[in-house]
Amino acid sequence: MSAYLATLDRLLADGVTRLPRPFVARQVRFIERRQGADGGFPGRQGGADLYYTDFALRVLTLCAPDSPAVPRAARYLAACPAPTDLVHVCAALHSRRLLRRCGYHVGRDVPGVLPPFPPLDSAYRIFLAALCCALRGEPFPHQETAVRRLRALRGGDGGFAGQPGEACGQTNATAAALGALALWARLGEEDTAATVFLAGMQAEDGGLRAHAALAAGDLLSTFTGLLTLATLGDMAALRLGEVGRFTRGLACPDGGFRGAPGDAEADSEYTFYGLGTLALLALCLA
Repeated sequence: MSAYLATLDRLLADGVTRLPRPFVARQVRFIERRQGADGGFPGRQGGADLYYTDFALRVLTLCAPDSPAVPRAARYLAACPAPTDLVHVCAALHSRRLLRRCGYHVGRDVPGVLPPFPPLDSAYRIFLAALCCALRGEPFPHQETAVRRLRALRGGDGGFAGQPGEACGQTNATAAALGALALWARLGEEDTAATVFLAGMQAEDGGLRAHAALAAGDLLSTFTGLLTLATLGDMAALRLGEVGRFTRGLACPDGGFRGAPGDAEADSEYTFYGLGTLALLALCLA
């Protein structure tokens, strides 16, 4: 496993132990209630989905690895057809990694290298492809090309655009670009400029905005921005107390997190982001 993933595991595990146990237990119960009869977890529409199952397993293996929902999810993964798109390949690989940590081995691994290898056309796709290779323990076959393309996405504000032709930096694209560089141990001095950019993305509501044209923060951008600052060793660049209030305000009374103040529904993905954000804050504010 890569040093980046091991560090992420350690940070989140250490942080979760500092959160109130009744609060954590509510999040676990929320996730368990969402599990379908086939063992998978749905998004907001339709049936079970590998993407949301991965996020549900992130919460369960972090907070309640002995939950009976975990072996049921393993059976779902074992029965799933092999995914073919990059997002679901990554979700399947990551779910298998989490299940192995709990002692469940889901048949043979996701086949292929990355069939077909995705075009290196955005920070997000480069990060997912890098993560897939790290999860397989394989070298990234186009690393130098990918590093050049990521560096070309950096703007004058210190942030990274999502893809060529975009003028402004974005929080999640910056997190993806620096995440890929961290996976390859290619972070450099120039990457510390992202600290100022990410600090500037903090909105008046305390959350981080996806990009500068927005007025309000959202939970995805808040988590990815805070995690990136943790990677750079500078979470204190944000007003952390306000980040905490923003995040706690998105927690539902019966468990689960919404994605933004105007969001009407909680789901597995945002529940992981909420827990992850509060875990990181617990480490920094302890």
